[in-house]
Amino acid sequence: MYYPQSPVTTTLTTVTVEKAIHAIETAAEEIPADDFISYSTILDVHLSYALEFFTREEQKRLLDSLQNILKENDDLARNIAWDLISVLLPFLDAPPATDSVSPAQFTGDGLTDAASTCLFIAAHKGNPREVFLKLLAALSSLSFVPSSSGSPPLEEGTAEEPPMTPTTPQKTPAEARANGHRKLRILIMLLTTTHSRITTVFPSRFLSQSLTTLLSTFTRCLEELDREDVEDIVSRLVAFIDSVQPTGTKKTRRMTEPLLGPDGRPTLPPRSNTAASDLTAPDVSKLQLEDEDDEARKERLEKEEQAKMEEDLQIRLLQSFLSHVVEVYILRCPSQYATRSSPRQPSDTEAASERGISLHLASRYMKSGKFISGGVIESEIVNATPPVWKEVLDMAYQLRLLTKELQELCYSSTNEQESEEPEEPKSPSGMLGSIPQFAEDIPLSKIGSLILLASRIFEKESIVDWKIRLFPEHRTIVYKYLTKGDGTSEIGVLDAVLFLGAWALSSEGGGFGEVPDGQAEDGEEGWLVYLQAFALLSATSTSPLIRLLAHNHLSQTIHSHPDEAVRLSYIKDTLEHCPFESLKASMIGILKDEIAAATATGNDKPSIFASPLVLEELSMFLFPNLASILDAEGDDAEKWDWFAENYAVIMATGNLWLFLLMREFKGQKGVCGIDQWGERIEERWAGRLKGWLDEVTVTEDGKEATEKRGVDMDVDIVKDLLRRVEEVRKQTGV
Repeated sequence: MYYPQSPVTTTLTTVTVEKAIHAIETAAEEIPADDFISYSTILDVHLSYALEFFTREEQKRLLDSLQNILKENDDLARNIAWDLISVLLPFLDAPPATDSVSPAQFTGDGLTDAASTCLFIAAHKGNPREVFLKLLAALSSLSFVPSSSGSPPLEEGTAEEPPMTPTTPQKTPAEARANGHRKLRILIMLLTTTHSRITTVFPSRFLSQSLTTLLSTFTRCLEELDREDVEDIVSRLVAFIDSVQPTGTKKTRRMTEPLLGPDGRPTLPPRSNTAASDLTAPDVSKLQLEDEDDEARKERLEKEEQAKMEEDLQIRLLQSFLSHVVEVYILRCPSQYATRSSPRQPSDTEAASERGISLHLASRYMKSGKFISGGVIESEIVNATPPVWKEVLDMAYQLRLLTKELQELCYSSTNEQESEEPEEPKSPSGMLGSIPQFAEDIPLSKIGSLILLASRIFEKESIVDWKIRLFPEHRTIVYKYLTKGDGTSEIGVLDAVLFLGAWALSSEGGGFGEVPDGQAEDGEEGWLVYLQAFALLSATSTSPLIRLLAHNHLSQTIHSHPDEAVRLSYIKDTLEHCPFESLKASMIGILKDEIAAATATGNDKPSIFASPLVLEELSMFLFPNLASILDAEGDDAEKWDWFAENYAVIMATGNLWLFLLMREFKGQKGVCGIDQWGERIEERWAGRLKGWLDEVTVTEDGKEATEKRGVDMDVDIVKDLLRRVEEVRKQTGV
């Protein structure tokens, strides 16, 4: 028999590709089938040596020879397949980058094709359970970053001239990411093939291990891969689910558009010809059931029940896996499609802020209602839905993930007392760490369920019997995902919550719902906490689009409350106690909208916002006495700092006062008793602010201070606004 020498000997260092091919072919002919361990050892030696010292063309020749051996020797292929997985994976790496082709752009060559073919032969012919275990091990150890271990340098004097040098240099980060992505795609396809060959009464036991490993690997790859590669992996995972799901669910397909006949009506199902059938022919299956005894019937029913439980368990495992994939994808995926040629690596802080995507459900829904039009914000939401998302929705429908179940999970308040610890996608093994016994024991991802529910409602793909209301359903969602959860920092979660809130207030939703009762437990407090969640978003969110949508929802929610006194009380409380000047300015804008609605033409209904009470309650917060600030002796730097900090509030207040004066000037319905406030507002607020600006901006120190703080344009805008207010006030005599 032919046994080559060890690779550590000097003889093997002179091995050529012809010798290696001859060695594995001769060994396949001479070594008996029951001594496959010896052949596997020989093959490992030559493949490892080829990987280090052969060129890619020589490696391809060696793998082509191995491919022929595996095709011609079924017994040998079946016995050594388990070992081929780890040995052949390194041959899937891309060649070193060149000026014309980068690792990220590399799609494959003869070597990677040959390695893939050998791997698929191993998956098709090998012992499926052994190959299954090796695939899970390969997935668990798959890396997307360069290896930290390198070849140690040769010591001086050990050899005058090394006979050969390795041809595999250290990988760059871009090469490691591209190679990891390629290997993950192929491993998923190999796992799909292996699952179809495993014969067992309990497929869920193998499926549970596969899904846990895949979810863990998918979570790790999100830390390194570009968004385009991540979406490709999501598509591969959906294809995996489609392949391993029970045959019963494959019949369920999502109907996005009804099939219409020539007359424009839905087509009828096909008819079967019953006239030619023999109605007197006995049903053989029924005769067989009638002939079975009690023990056989009991055994048959037990098997049917066991098969049904097993199928339900598999479906639930796949439902849970898909919901967790959605969660990890939405929370961890890079927000932008990366430029592959860019070598720059973001810092940890930048990488954290650049992860997480939004489906832009809320903004697209508001855009359809003409709330958002034009500008940069509209350009952000064009083609916001990635193509892979349709595949995810189709698969969720195919797995019978019911909208009603998603609603119960998201709307129900039974889970409000759960641990405050948010779900951590980085530790997905908790989902399927142990093999479950019943489908009811397998949870869906809370965040994944929320995203799927919002998408289904947005797409209007299913009938929603349980229409969401602000109270209590949407308030429960806000409590779960924003107040108690970590959703305030996740743009995908914010998008879903804001969309569901906008949908609840629309004609398609359930409206405001139950009015929070101040006497009930958590009634008034629940109302305030709900509003504060969106008020905080409108003031502090890093996304301009989220701030806009949160402000709009806050305004609509306040206006939807049937009690005007409660609305006025919240506005007053915010103006008095809120530490964020931007939120105060936002609240003044909401007050303006309330006054405009109460004094609109044709609205004869009495309203607090059209009565003198509104200025009596809010004047000291809207128009404070500025004498203590602007007339105080001391450094003008503090006054300029105050102006820069309060610019948004000053503009909002000035515009509100101008709005009230203009309604009086045009003879329109306005706030009663406004003529009693003109002198006081001029003395306390408008006059003092205008006088101070006119005084300090003519001096060189004042001009220097405005330029230093970058508020010179803001000063001009405020002065023009106050000048306009003064003109209108003189014309109206207020």
